[in-house]
Amino acid sequence: MVGALARRPAFEDDHRIVLFDYVGSGDSDPSAYSPERYSSPQGYAQDVLDICAELDLTDTVFVGHS
Repeated sequence: MVGALARRPAFEDDHRIVLFDYVGSGDSDPSAYSPERYSSPQGYAQDVLDICAELDLTDTVFVGHS
């Protein structure tokens, strides 16, 4: 993720940047993991939708990195 983070300053003046860690990676809370929810990619996709709803994000561009 270093490459993506290095380019972040180029966008900060004109765009809102939201960074997050999926459950089970980075600084996420391990107790938030649910085997039922995360048994398929739809659980992770729902996390993105939940973040967008919580932050009232519209006209959003999602850039993912693995």
